[in-house]
Amino acid sequence: MPLPPALLARLAKRGIVKQSDHDVEEEVIAEDYDDNNVDYEATRAENLPTNWYKVFDPSCGLPYYWNIETDLVSWLSPSDPSAVITKAGKKQKGTTDVVISVSVCNNPVMPLIPVDTTHDKGDGHHEKVERDRERDRDRERERERERDRERERDEARDRERERERDRERDRDRERDRDRERRTRREDGAPYNKSRRGGSGAGRKQQEEADPMDPSSYSDAPRGLWSTGLPKRNEAKTGADTTAAGPLFQQRPYPSPGAVLRANARRQEEKKNDDDSDDSDD
Repeated sequence: MPLPPALLARLAKRGIVKQSDHDVEEEVIAEDYDDNNVDYEATRAENLPTNWYKVFDPSCGLPYYWNIETDLVSWLSPSDPSAVITKAGKKQKGTTDVVISVSVCNNPVMPLIPVDTTHDKGDGHHEKVERDRERDRDRERERERERDRERERDEARDRERERERDRERDRDRERDRDRERRTRREDGAPYNKSRRGGSGAGRKQQEEADPMDPSSYSDAPRGLWSTGLPKRNEAKTGADTTAAGPLFQQRPYPSPGAVLRANARRQEEKKNDDDSDDSDD
């Protein structure tokens, strides 16, 4: 049985078959029409949509459905709701199944297509489920990492607050120590503003000590207004009486005569004082 003229024209237009070759085959091999891969009886019986044909592939022994206009293929009838219609190709991307070659009149009708698309569909569904599970696991791991980071931030804030409290306590202790040191220094000073004169009645209040006076910051006794003035009976040597150490050894000594005269005056003054005391008695 020859191909329908419309199908033959479309095949010739697409370059799948040549009109001259087909004419020769019709003339020479008239009895070979039953071996054609297109099942026209099944196509008419199943009432397929326009341009759809049921094709038998002898290499795998399975029929499939082919749209000659769009090159779409399906293992199930396109009228079946569960049919998976795909575009024919030499090898679909990502497919590792066995492939077959569909041919009509010894010419390839379409490129290689996968044999078991139902199995591919099941694998795809399983892979989708696995991807969803893996995505859920990734989300859970990310949430767990976020919780860990939040806990670390909380712990860091707690540690920082604890360190700040420790620093504040240290500052308080340091202030207390400074206050105690100032109190001890004021209590141990030879003269204090809060201190008054001795217990004797009529004694004048002591004046505030000069901060440059050694007695205000050391154990040196507090001097009088006349401290440091030259004494009346002291020999005038011009030497620095405050010098000490090597400087003391180098200072000029008074002359022997000045020393004798100063001693004589002191003896005479002492004798006069004793005589005046006896006369008063």
